[in-house]
This record gives sequence, C-alpha cells and structure tokens, in this order.
Amino acid sequence: MKFLIDMNLPPEWVNVFEEHGWHAVHWQEVGDPRASDTSIMTWARQNNYIVFTRDLDFGMLLATTFRHAPSVIQVRAKDIMPQTLGSLLMEVLREHQSVLENGAYLPLLKTEHAYVFSPSRQIMYSLLTSGWIHSA
Repeated sequence: MKFLIDMNLPPEWVNVFEEHGWHAVHWQEVGDPRASDTSIMTWARQNNYIVFTRDLDFGMLLATTFRHAPSVIQVRAKDIMPQTLGSLLMEVLREHQSVLENGAYLPLLKTEHAYVFSPSRQIMYSLLTSGWIHSA
C-alpha cells in the first residue's frame, strides 16, 4: 500500500509508514500545499495512494464524488503525533490491508478513554469475521 499524508498531519508520519514496509509521501513533497481537497483526492486516485488525514471533507468527498477510491483514513484526535497513534494505526492497517486496497473509509476516533476504530459499512463484514467487533 502507498499512503499520501495530508498537510494537516506532520511529515514524521512518512517514517512510521516506511518503517512498517509501506511507501508514504507527505502532500508537501508532491503537490501545492494550498491545493483543494478534490485535487488531493484526484492525485491520490490517479497514483493509487490511500489518503491519511484529519480533515472531515475527505470522507464526504469519497462518499459523494470518488465512490470507491482512493481509500481514506481519517484520524480525529487532538494528539495526532506518530508516537501516540503509530502502533495502533499500523495494527489496524495490517489487519484490514486487503479492504483498504479495494476502497474504504476508515475513521479512527479518540473518545474520552480510548481510540475507537469506527468502520464504514464497506469493511464491517471483514471486522466481524476478524474479531475486531462483535455482533449482538
């Protein structure tokens, strides 16, 4: 998998992805820092990258415009540094790599006491069968 790290996340994320065997670039390396979200999504789709962002707009763009690609991983937390989220995110990515390669929206939310992986319907079946979540 290849990851495009949005401008609203620190460039240090590149090293985290690469240390785990995935290629990553920060948007400032490949595009205009003032580019629109649509431009970033278009570049990611054309170059087969997964977008990693804090921005709420990317999930909406995926749903309304791009449909299945590129995949979007959205982190919603105050502390978005790799030292805090890196291990958890890498575990989630390894577990759901095949789904992300085929197009998914993957939000990672910070609650009062924990980080919650909140999947879209596209990957719910994979999560149920892998044991990440349990049905009632």
